[in-house]
Amino acid sequence: MFTIKKLAKSEIEVTGQIPAEELEKFFVKAVKEAKENLNLPGFRKGTAPEKMVMGKIGEHALLESAAERALQEEWPKIIREEKLELIGRPEVSITKLARGNPMEFKITAATIPEMALPDYIEAAKEIFSREVQVSVSDEEIKQTLDYLKKGQAEDKSATGAENQKDFGSEEMKESVRKNISFEKETKAKEEKRIEFLEKITEGVKIELPPALLEYEIEKMVRELKASLAGMGLEWEAYLKHVKKTEEKLKKEWDAEAKKRVKFGLTLRKIAREQNIFPAADVLNAKSEEVFRGLSEEEKKKTSRENIREYLFGRIQHEMIFDFLEKNK
Repeated sequence: MFTIKKLAKSEIEVTGQIPAEELEKFFVKAVKEAKENLNLPGFRKGTAPEKMVMGKIGEHALLESAAERALQEEWPKIIREEKLELIGRPEVSITKLARGNPMEFKITAATIPEMALPDYIEAAKEIFSREVQVSVSDEEIKQTLDYLKKGQAEDKSATGAENQKDFGSEEMKESVRKNISFEKETKAKEEKRIEFLEKITEGVKIELPPALLEYEIEKMVRELKASLAGMGLEWEAYLKHVKKTEEKLKKEWDAEAKKRVKFGLTLRKIAREQNIFPAADVLNAKSEEVFRGLSEEEKKKTSRENIREYLFGRIQHEMIFDFLEKNK
């Protein structure tokens, strides 16, 4: 038996009780486990009388263990029954605990907030129907070719390699033009997507739970650390270079984190309304492909589940925008 009370900032307070007979079942299990693991003089391990076990460990300590076990079983049931979408770790407190009586508890947790969106289909038509003209100048091609030539010269000097490319050929110029054009088109496409999200979230009023903002900021820190590591830079060296502490950096990212969270909630809402989810077989195949491509050291630092979660977001977001862009 439980009740749910909505609090500010998308938090909830769940209060309830577990019947005395249910709690007693977990108490018996706690005593049995303690007995199996306790060494007492004069008894083989696991054979000491239960009264001696309770005397050694303490009835209240065993009761607290039983309460923890009971909640570990009850809390997931509440989550499933109420279809709760939680963020972070809940705060759990036992408000009444006595053997032979119902156990009472209180759990405070942050939930993913609901949000009402404006007509995103019309907004998508307005933004994604605008044609973008991309052009590549001769000067841009020349600058890119000069950069590539310089890189080839440095590589030859370092390695003595003789396999040199002809940067003056029309074929090379055309290849460079296509690459620059593709980069510009990709950038323009991304700018439209950001414009769409900003337009949709502009008038949305929503209280963001602190846990969600903290998660997003930690995610931004991980992303920056990974980017720096890819360039061979140490995190502490970077902080020293920008003359900031990690905490100061996090505070400066607060506004950006709020925007990113709103964008994420918007895409989540659209996905659920339009039933846009990656197919499990596709997701599993791509996750396995990425995992196999990692070095042994990288495999130790991650897991298939983490990769799957990351790819789920990326693939789903691409599917959402594909849907919106085709509705123009």
